[in-house]
Amino acid sequence: MTKEEFQRANKRGVKAETMNNVKNVRKAKGLSQTELAFKVGVSQRYISFIEAGKRKPSLDLACKLAQALETTVDFLFLPYKCT
Repeated sequence: MTKEEFQRANKRGVKAETMNNVKNVRKAKGLSQTELAFKVGVSQRYISFIEAGKRKPSLDLACKLAQALETTVDFLFLPYKCT
């Protein structure tokens, strides 16, 4: 998502907290929430909360998620690409 797309979404009332790519990347990798949770050491419910934007992971957990999903923290959690 570009900065402009993020700003348009904010104007429409879309919450920034729900704009993460965890669910999209997890599904693309063919992992269930339970499998991802096991890899990073949290519960399936916590993964569900992160994907829904109801919880924000610690930096340590964000790094574990990125590593487990073979991507970057930026790609998972930044609403737009920083340059």
